[in-house]
Amino acid sequence: MGRGGFSWKRVTGISGAKSNISKKIGIPLTKSGRQQKIGRAASSGCAVTLLVLIIPMALLFTAILATACCNHSRTNTMQTNSRTQERIKTPEEIRAEQESREKQRLIEEEQRRQRLLNEQKQLLEAEIKSLDKPFNGSDLSRYTVGEMNLLIATFKTRAKMIREGEESDNMEIQKLAEKLKAKAAAYQTKAFPILRKAYAAGLNQELWIVDGKAYVSGNSNIYITVVSPELVQNKMKLEAHKAICGTLEKLRFRQARYKFYDGSDYTYWTVFEGKDADLIE
Repeated sequence: MGRGGFSWKRVTGISGAKSNISKKIGIPLTKSGRQQKIGRAASSGCAVTLLVLIIPMALLFTAILATACCNHSRTNTMQTNSRTQERIKTPEEIRAEQESREKQRLIEEEQRRQRLLNEQKQLLEAEIKSLDKPFNGSDLSRYTVGEMNLLIATFKTRAKMIREGEESDNMEIQKLAEKLKAKAAAYQTKAFPILRKAYAAGLNQELWIVDGKAYVSGNSNIYITVVSPELVQNKMKLEAHKAICGTLEKLRFRQARYKFYDGSDYTYWTVFEGKDADLIE
């Protein structure tokens, strides 16, 4: 073990002898010399290895870049040629394309018209079938005011279907609309008198609490009479009529009469002028 740079081998001449031999044979005989030579060799080898790897990679990148540029140029050329071809369509080709588009539009329009006609035909046939069922007046006699309003709404919808059918240029649709109109008129003629009587019965129950009553009269129950002690003044009669005149018109009462007791004269208002068979506007 050396101290302060002191070496027993250098003193004895061993180090010098080893150095001379090492120079002649080219191989370090000391441990440190061998390590240094290995380090220099490794550094030199890494450099060579890096060159071996870098050069092919550079060549490969150059080839890829050249290929990409070539493809991009070819694509631009093709797009330019395509646009050039589109711009040089002949007038005959342009006219043929326009005629083709117009023909397709007409075909689609005719298909849509046929589809709407089929739907209209199906609706009319279904409505006719619903009116072919036996008339059941007992059900209508138990209707509330709300149910009456819903039924009248269906009358209105049916009337719209009939008018649209009458205005159609299709003969089959026109005939179906005419058939439905006759059945709808017959149904309304039967239904409205029953609805009017049912309404008066319901109003009569409500007036019982104020010692009043309501009833229908006339052919097909076209008149309604309301009797109540509260109707002694004309002002009260007018207010009562305003309160129920909307429903009376829907039910096609011809006249509404008001009086404060049975034997007294009545004050009346005309409500509806028309027939039960008339379609609802």
